[in-house]
Amino acid sequence: MHKLMALNQKQKLVLQRKTEEASQATKRLKELLETRKGSSREALSGASVNGPGTQALMQAIEHEIEVTVHVHEVRSEYERQME
Repeated sequence: MHKLMALNQKQKLVLQRKTEEASQATKRLKELLETRKGSSREALSGASVNGPGTQALMQAIEHEIEVTVHVHEVRSEYERQME
């Protein structure tokens, strides 16, 4: 029982760390988007907004969203199982 509780605690800490990392990554992406949004208005006058840099950024954002959703699903399942 002690081993299971220790493993449970370890998994809980890993899940919490991953959630915090996902949150920080999302925050950094938002900040990056705001920075690029401000500079792109000045630099892209007449240029294509769907360039490779924008597409790569969108893919990174979509990936972060998928990771965040997955982390929340895992956390919900974990809490359900703990009940």
